[in-house]
Amino acid sequence: MEELALGSQTSLLKGGRALGFQRAGRYKGHLKEPISPHSTQESNTEAASLKTKMSHTPVEQSVEDLIVLFHKYTKPDDKIDKPGLLKMLKENFPNFLKACEKKGKDFLAHIFEDEDKNKDKKIDFSEFLLVLGVIATDYHNHSHGAPLCSGGGH
Repeated sequence: MEELALGSQTSLLKGGRALGFQRAGRYKGHLKEPISPHSTQESNTEAASLKTKMSHTPVEQSVEDLIVLFHKYTKPDDKIDKPGLLKMLKENFPNFLKACEKKGKDFLAHIFEDEDKNKDKKIDFSEFLLVLGVIATDYHNHSHGAPLCSGGGH
C-alpha cells in the first residue's frame, strides 16, 4: 500500500485503488473521513511529486483495513450507532451469525449493549475493537475445533 499526501488529504493506494481520507484536525496522522479518490484537484504531476511510498506488513495492512471498515459505518461523530453496528455485522460476518442462529443464539440482540462500555448508545473505535475481539476469539476457538458461536455470553 502506498500513501499519497495531497495537502490535508491522504490517499491510501491499495491494488491500484485509492482509498481517500481527510486528516482529522488536531490529531496528526489520524485518518477520519473517507473522501472520493476523484475529489482532489491537484494535477497528476503535483500528485506524483508528493507521492511517498510506504510499505506495510500484512498485519499493519489488517489494522488499516479495520479502520476503513469502522469508518464505513460511522456517523459524523466518528461513532457507530446500533443500526450501523448490526448492518456491519450482517454484511461482514454472515457465516458467524448463521452459526449462532443454528444454535438458537441471538448474538445481535445483546452485543451492542454489552460492548457499549460507556453506555452512550454509540460504539467508538475502542468499543468496535471489543466487538471484533468477541468474534475473533470465537474464530480462534473454532480453529481449535470448537464450533462457531460457542463463545461465552453472546
